[in-house]
This record gives sequence, structure tokens and C-alpha cells, in this order.
Amino acid sequence: MIKILLSAGHGAGKEHNRGRVCSNEGDNNYNYSLALQKELLKYDGVQVDLVRKKNTDNPSNTYRAQTMARGYDLYLSLHSNGGSFDVRGTEVFDSLEKPNKKLAQNLCDATANYFKHRNRGVKYRESKTTKDKNYYGELRDNKAKSAMIIEHGFHTNRQDCLIFRDKHEDIAKLQAKIIADFYGLKLKTPHIDYSK
Repeated sequence: MIKILLSAGHGAGKEHNRGRVCSNEGDNNYNYSLALQKELLKYDGVQVDLVRKKNTDNPSNTYRAQTMARGYDLYLSLHSNGGSFDVRGTEVFDSLEKPNKKLAQNLCDATANYFKHRNRGVKYRESKTTKDKNYYGELRDNKAKSAMIIEHGFHTNRQDCLIFRDKHEDIAKLQAKIIADFYGLKLKTPHIDYSK
């Protein structure tokens, strides 16, 4: 059984807008986590749980990483990026403590290709204070076997923002297949009722 924990970045409401031009980032990340969970659960041999079980949940990054992530094969943090209005692109921050370059690269490549924008690549960011530790709290000392943050375009760019808000199902199908292929998961066989 492969265990996956989806962490929708930030929390609910306008305080988590962070410059998004078409919806609140935290709300959109949460809605996307539901879509990705639904698609992943179409595969056999996988358990998929959510950090934010309801939209208003917003546990600290440390609690997400060091308590909630314990025992999972993959901790995938779902975000969108911020910048100037004309910047677009997907990037993945992989854990430098437990790198999983292949899965991170596959997710980055497929997502950037879907958005038809710049592939900003897989990145590793070290803490400013502690050598060989992750900069990001969700990745630092994360107890899952693998942990990464995926930035689905720039929410400060209208085109990226609309794609990530309006195409949840398509993006979720794409990313679920990437994850399933990496872990060797197969789609569930539809049940056929032969008694009819």
C-alpha cells in the first residue's frame, strides 16, 4: 500500500489571497487537493489523505511536516507561485534531505507542458541557518519518505491563474498518472455485475 498525503498550501479566505488575480490561493489549493485525491483513488493499492480535511483547516508547516507526514511514502504540497504579473511557469521544490529527483522532474515537466508555459525546473533550497536542511518549513525534517512542493504556475499572472482555477480535473488526471506510474500503481478494474 502506497500512502500519499496531499497538503493544500495555506488556509481559507482573503487573508490567503497572496496576490492571486482570479481567486484566493488557499481556497484554490484546497479545491485542487480534492480533485487530485479523487483521481489518485482511482488506482489500486493507494491510500490518499489530506492535510486540510476542510477548507478552514490550516495547521502549521512544522506540524504538517513533522507530525502529519509521518508514515507516508509521498508528501505533496500543492501551491501556486507569486511574482510580477507577466511571469509564468511551473517549478517543483524537492527535498534536499530526501531527494526524489525523478518524480519531481516528471511532475514538473508534465505540468509545465499542460500549462504551455516555462518549465522552471526542479529546485533545492537550503536553509539559511542550518546546512543540509530544507529552507521551506513543509520540507524541513519532513517525516515522509519523499516530500516536495509543486508550484502550479503564477497566481499573479491571469493566464496561469485561470488555468489552475478552471482545469482542476485535467491537471489532477495528469498528475495522478505521473504519480501512479512512478509507484507502479494500476487503475482499478471496473466492477461488472454479471447477475443482470
